[in-house]
Amino acid sequence: MKKDYKTEIERKGKSTKQGMVVLVIFIILFLIVMVRVALRSDLGDTLSNGMPSDNDAFTIAKDYIKTTSSSTDIRFTDDSFRGDHEADSVYVIKSTYESGPNTDKTNFSITLKYHGGNKLNNSSWSVISLIADN
Repeated sequence: MKKDYKTEIERKGKSTKQGMVVLVIFIILFLIVMVRVALRSDLGDTLSNGMPSDNDAFTIAKDYIKTTSSSTDIRFTDDSFRGDHEADSVYVIKSTYESGPNTDKTNFSITLKYHGGNKLNNSSWSVISLIADN
């Protein structure tokens, strides 16, 4: 009877030790994940795959305007654009650009849809509408 009691305690002790090892491994993994999340949040958009900013959409809009404009000499006023982020990854960018030797100003409004992927790659975007008026 005494032997059965000792073997029962030893068996319970082994399962307790195994449970403690699993618990310690889980806590260590949890702490590693928490530290990575904390460190990554300080890095901004460079490593994250979040949604593009209005500045990213304006960069893409400038590329589309340059390819659709008949003038080859286009200058954007980077500090005076207005960007609105709508639902479903739709961005509306409104700004002006100057073109030609007379520096004609053209107002434009472009609506872009982001499909995912690299934020600064034109193939990740599509133009929904483009309105330009002098």
